[in-house]
Amino acid sequence: MKIVCIGDSITYGYNIEPNKTWIEISKQRTGYEILNYGINGDTSSGMLNRFYKDVITQNPQYVHIMGGVNDLICIGKLNIVKSNIMEMIRQAQNENIIPILGISTGIVVDDIPYEWGLFTDYKRIELSLIEYETWLINFANSFKIDTINYRKALENCPYNNVKNLLFSDGLHPNELGTKYMAEAFIDYFRFIK
Repeated sequence: MKIVCIGDSITYGYNIEPNKTWIEISKQRTGYEILNYGINGDTSSGMLNRFYKDVITQNPQYVHIMGGVNDLICIGKLNIVKSNIMEMIRQAQNENIIPILGISTGIVVDDIPYEWGLFTDYKRIELSLIEYETWLINFANSFKIDTINYRKALENCPYNNVKNLLFSDGLHPNELGTKYMAEAFIDYFRFIK
């Protein structure tokens, strides 16, 4: 099975050793061909711009799409993110590639580095992110698109209430957080063969 994962730093595995990202763990445990097309700092517009090259030309059976947090940090326009996600899904379906939407891990506002908070309001971003995630879930349900909810995967793990145990900086999952992301990803594909 071939799966392309397109996204931002959460997909890429920011600050994680390459062999310990959630995608690499998933690849090792499933034996599937899983391609990591996450780019640190990418927006949904960047993902859409490279969608043909990174996804369509690879001709995978599935595409895992997860992004939009950087849009909320840098641009703050939720409608742009929604439009870009819908267009990526349309392009995938036109090529008979099954889209899966990743629901991001969320953010821990109190753990965001002080310097990062100087240029944007992370409390506002977390509220926008919750609104975006609600839209993603409703959109996916309406159009029968599967989702993998990484926020829930981290919230439901036994270490959720321990400060700094799942995130390296309040925004990016650390090595332990990525293990729980891999579990959620693997669990989804466990039922698809």
